[in-house]
Amino acid sequence: MKNFLAFYGDAYYPSGGMGDFIGDYYTKEEAVLAIEDEHKKNMPHDIEWQYAWGHVWSSQDKAKVFFK
Repeated sequence: MKNFLAFYGDAYYPSGGMGDFIGDYYTKEEAVLAIEDEHKKNMPHDIEWQYAWGHVWSSQDKAKVFFK
């Protein structure tokens, strides 16, 4: 498994658990880019991330390393 796990939702409250999982990546930067791409695809007019959210979890550090 790759170290960085990316999660994204286009509503304020996370509700899908692993259903919000969008992929695993080798670098934090790749994971953040995947979240941003998913957001552009799902909510192209929400440039301020009003209700959407994204998290990157490091499986090595067992910690959230990015959240929006």
